[in-house]
Amino acid sequence: MSNPKGQHFIPRLHLQHFAGVQPKGHVWTYTKADGKKFSRMPEETAKQTHFYSVEAPDGSYDLRIEEMLDAADQRQDSGAPGQDGHGAVSDRKHVRSNLLLAVMVVRTPGSRKDAAEMVGRMIQIRNYATGVHDRAFNSLVHRIEQGEGRQLTEESRTSLRRSLIDPSGYRLELGKEWALQHLTAADKLTPVLFQMRWRTIGAAQGFFITSDDPVVRWVEPKTWHPIYGDHGYLNKTAVVTFPFTPKVMLAMSWEDEGANAFAGRRGVDRLNRLRALQAD
Repeated sequence: MSNPKGQHFIPRLHLQHFAGVQPKGHVWTYTKADGKKFSRMPEETAKQTHFYSVEAPDGSYDLRIEEMLDAADQRQDSGAPGQDGHGAVSDRKHVRSNLLLAVMVVRTPGSRKDAAEMVGRMIQIRNYATGVHDRAFNSLVHRIEQGEGRQLTEESRTSLRRSLIDPSGYRLELGKEWALQHLTAADKLTPVLFQMRWRTIGAAQGFFITSDDPVVRWVEPKTWHPIYGDHGYLNKTAVVTFPFTPKVMLAMSWEDEGANAFAGRRGVDRLNRLRALQAD
């Protein structure tokens, strides 16, 4: 690992398959926020400073997560993961590729942000329930008073209750240490992906793009519940896609959709739009 400070949230192994010839060996990046475009080598693309590092009290950085991910990336074969020389998913790479894809899902900035937002909503729901329920609020006040060794004033109690019910007066932030725990979700996702059926889709016209959130999951909109959501990857209508190269894409589903196939211009554009929409 030559530069532990600059850490990739998308592996260089993946990015190198999308390098072009103008300039040679560069990956072109398009940003959704401002429409800017630029090209860089894969080594300088999709990376952030100390994205996985944890800063110690003495100012040093714990690099073990980055070292682990970098070692896992280096162990992958030079070809596309799970793909043999003919573009088919090989049994030899199938098990290893499930873990690679699961880690790819949870290691991105978008995934980290989504996880933080979900936990933030849960905290706010819990706070609201505590604020509006007299017994729960009084129990919280009792714990605070015991911890601080003093009795809260009526003004402090009123202010505390108001902040629990109305979060607009403060900003909730979760530390990086918590966010990094989200990586362990790959352990639960891996066996789910392993059970899904795999096939490849070739681009007969045009080419597939990748993104900073390259594993895309689509579900039938009718299966979404306003409270329970869509059950994630366990949704039986889920279709998961991941571009191996600009010409070959992995497609995973719970239904047997047949053998490997090719997509025309319209199909390629539709898959690219889904990936661009999900990109952070």
